[in-house]
Amino acid sequence: MSGKIVCVADTGEQFQDQVERWFACLTRLAGVAPRDLITVFANTSSPPDWAASLLRAGMGIDFVDAFDPRSPHCNKISGLLKVIGTGAGPIVLTDCDLAFLRDPRSFPGRSSAVSGKPVDFPNPPLRILDAILKEAGLPAQRKVRLSGRPWERTYLGNFNGGMIVFGRSIASRLVHRWAERAKWLLDRSALLEGWAVHVDQVSLFLAIIDEKIEMVPISSRFNYPTQARGSLFPVTPAALHYHHAVDALGDLKPTGSRAIDAQISLVNRTMSETRAAEGKAH
Repeated sequence: MSGKIVCVADTGEQFQDQVERWFACLTRLAGVAPRDLITVFANTSSPPDWAASLLRAGMGIDFVDAFDPRSPHCNKISGLLKVIGTGAGPIVLTDCDLAFLRDPRSFPGRSSAVSGKPVDFPNPPLRILDAILKEAGLPAQRKVRLSGRPWERTYLGNFNGGMIVFGRSIASRLVHRWAERAKWLLDRSALLEGWAVHVDQVSLFLAIIDEKIEMVPISSRFNYPTQARGSLFPVTPAALHYHHAVDALGDLKPTGSRAIDAQISLVNRTMSETRAAEGKAH
């Protein structure tokens, strides 16, 4: 399958567990070839020591400067800019704290579209988005259900930043517009009020509208938030977005839902086997 899967990380040890799990699940559970995986490290010109085993296994790496000191989250824009020329097929840009059970290049999407899961919660709420759209001179978009609160709404294109699939044919022009809109919004961060941490997410939303690019919403099973408990999401996840829900032993914490926890157990078992194999190799 063509296309690249990319995460952007810092070199700190707090990213080690996440990137190792990201790589192990993609290669061992989702069947992705290591050469199709790229970790882009920000604010450095050399990989951290902990990445050595991943490099030996065939993972690609690259390096970028910080996008803007006002928002480390916008380093994903620099990461996407770095990999635009890496062949054919979609570019899947992910956070490091996702554990994939299926190849995300097979998730719903089109070569001329950007695909993502609508945000789980109103971050930011519609009134904030309306104020930003007004300032930007852009029209309101079609409303869709929040993934975590289906009785509430957000705008299509306000995607959770954990995983975005960029069709190759639109990736280049969209990422350049994303960079422009991120700078524009950082200069007007007061518009975001208490949601300034979402500047990269909202600036992507603006860039999609600017470029009139098709938007494909995907379901929660392709970017499942493990902090969501109970039966609100009655699905079998293809990707687990676990944030900081990791126990002292380095395992993903269970949720109490049988279907979700079966996938979490599979991820934890995969990581246990990976660590054991690395221990024997050393």
